[in-house]
Amino acid sequence: MFEKLKAKIAAHHSSHPLAKQRAEFLLVTADTPLERKAHFPADVVGAAAAYEAFQAFQNNQAHTSGIDGKVTHARSKEIIVGLAEGRVVKLVEEKRLPFTSESEKVKFIKTAQKHAAADAKRAVRESGIYGAHELEPLDSDEKIAAKIM
Repeated sequence: MFEKLKAKIAAHHSSHPLAKQRAEFLLVTADTPLERKAHFPADVVGAAAAYEAFQAFQNNQAHTSGIDGKVTHARSKEIIVGLAEGRVVKLVEEKRLPFTSESEKVKFIKTAQKHAAADAKRAVRESGIYGAHELEPLDSDEKIAAKIM
């Protein structure tokens, strides 16, 4: 059962429209030439952060630590969005993305966090962890992410 779920999640992540750019971005290091780092838009950084947040969520089995053995869909979304938004900041700092000003950096991070939140919520919904009867109604972030897919 768990292997089947892992296969479904892997297929979900590889079918993401930004999967190739996300993979390229995750290979960037602090020492990568500036020209290579400068072309990553906020949606790619957000997708990378959401991907890593979902991996952490899955690896730590955060979805199974509720009172009845499983946290609710709503709580899972809160957890993974928090992880994704924090991961955006860490990735921007870790990769040393170039910005002309601090205000440009803050604006970029906010935009990337918005993309990460939408992507993370969509990933939880489509992961198969929750059955149709356990899912919350779509919120605005999930509707936006669904249109992108």
